[in-house]
Amino acid sequence: MALSETRKLMEDSRSIIKGNGDDLSVPLLLNTFISLVSSIDKRLQVVEKGIEKFGEFKSIISSLTSRVTTNEQGLKTCQTKVTELETNVQGIGNIFDDVKARCDRNNIVTEKNSNELEQAKACINNLFKNLAELSDQRQECNCQTELANMKERVLDLQCRSMKNNLVFTGLYNVRDENTEELLRCFLHNELGIDYKIEFGNVHRFIKVAEDP
Repeated sequence: MALSETRKLMEDSRSIIKGNGDDLSVPLLLNTFISLVSSIDKRLQVVEKGIEKFGEFKSIISSLTSRVTTNEQGLKTCQTKVTELETNVQGIGNIFDDVKARCDRNNIVTEKNSNELEQAKACINNLFKNLAELSDQRQECNCQTELANMKERVLDLQCRSMKNNLVFTGLYNVRDENTEELLRCFLHNELGIDYKIEFGNVHRFIKVAEDP
């Protein structure tokens, strides 16, 4: 029952009492009061149900309030974590900047080392070239040394082969000469050697030049 209905019931009760005046009988008044009390009881029942629903609403509101409080705490925790995350991101950014700076320095050093390596390669190539030239010169020197050694050996062999030979100089060259007979005449006429000497081989060192 609504509040307006309760007000209307009270007004109807007053009008009945005023309309009957002194002629009101007890049963009529009792019935009227019973009706009024019944109406009030129904109203109270409705109010009690409303109060029960209000309690449910209060429980729901309390639950919502608790949830909101929990969400607020979670939001604060999230904000704290976001702040920590921002701090960590800033730290990572600083580390990245430091790493980037080091990489740039390493790139500069690497480029410098590459240039020095190229220069070293060029120097090594020049050294190899110089070594090759020195090796060629050494081989030439070795050839000249070996040639000189061979000349000395040939001269030594020639001297050894001629140690029992007699060498005469100052004899005129004669075309188609008999060198052994010319030598015997020289020994007999110039040196006065009369006995016959046995020669193994008689020859001149230089070939006789032909007359023009």
